[in-house]
Amino acid sequence: MNSSHADLLFDFMNCKNAQGNFNALFQKIEKINSDTLSRLSKRRRLSDKFFTKAISGLENKIKSSLVLVMWAVANGVPRSALNCPLFDKYHDIIGAPTPPNRHDLQSQYLQELDSLVVKEIKTTLSSCLCVSLSADGWRDRLRRDWLGYHIYAIIDQPDLWKILVINPDLISINSSTTAENIAALIAQSADSFVCFI
Repeated sequence: MNSSHADLLFDFMNCKNAQGNFNALFQKIEKINSDTLSRLSKRRRLSDKFFTKAISGLENKIKSSLVLVMWAVANGVPRSALNCPLFDKYHDIIGAPTPPNRHDLQSQYLQELDSLVVKEIKTTLSSCLCVSLSADGWRDRLRRDWLGYHIYAIIDQPDLWKILVINPDLISINSSTTAENIAALIAQSADSFVCFI
């Protein structure tokens, strides 16, 4: 309580020591609770909208596999658990299709999900008047050089400005690459997301 809601704890201790107002504390808690529920409801609507796009036009077998994959990702279920022979046996007993293995996930579902995410990003960026790009280079433990870049955009909403940050690509580069080549790599990758005028 002290780490997450220190101000509420302070007000509660004041009320406990007859130095505060319980009604004011209750109203503050109710407002925080209603704001949280409102944010959750908005996130659920956005999630449902994306989910509806993701499964529209797919067969039930693909839908069920895709839902299972999305559930696993959302809840941090490791792929080893979904690839367990006992889990496959359970599906076999109830007459359900076997869940996708890691090869199916890599060759089919991740590509479909990636294309849906890219489409959603492009739709969001289409309403932005301008964007900003930044890039950063780094080297991993195997001494490979990488270039990551970010797209920043401001989404204009009623009474609110929302800053959107997108990490579209991670580019493998040669350590001797020139600045001109790096600029060309970024422009080539970003061109599918942003149209420069």
